[in-house]
Amino acid sequence: MALILLAVLILPFVEIAVFIQVGEWIGVWPTIGLTILSTMAGIALMRRQGLALLTRAREVARRGEAPVDEMLDGLCVLLGGALLIVPGFVTDALGLLLFVPWIQHRVRRRVWRTFQAQDQSPHPPIIDAEYAVIEKESATNESPSSRQVGPRLGHKNNDGGDRP
Repeated sequence: MALILLAVLILPFVEIAVFIQVGEWIGVWPTIGLTILSTMAGIALMRRQGLALLTRAREVARRGEAPVDEMLDGLCVLLGGALLIVPGFVTDALGLLLFVPWIQHRVRRRVWRTFQAQDQSPHPPIIDAEYAVIEKESATNESPSSRQVGPRLGHKNNDGGDRP
């Protein structure tokens, strides 16, 4: 998380430095033109690969399988397209990388490992509850308001009593 925060803080400065350098090499107007071109390419790539992924996901779902891989690839396409739309050459390079299938595969594996690591927590959740069994004979002699039905959930006070 700290690495992501650091990247978000540093990225604008890196983008500005790259813009200045590219502007010195090729000029201001070609730099602006490349920025606009990369935005249009990002939109086109998102549309093309997004529709292809949607078609693949439908085919997988039609076979009765969950389209998890396609959804994670779609996340890469969405993020890659967003990075291409954002002005900047560094974000464009990162965005283009997310459209490469073998990088999508690596991202998918990394996400799966993260989910599996979080799923295998060492201690299962514990639910503490008390309940009372009410027999039919005693239940008919009591008033309806004093009857307890089902589990009685509560927290223990410091004196050992229940708190609703």
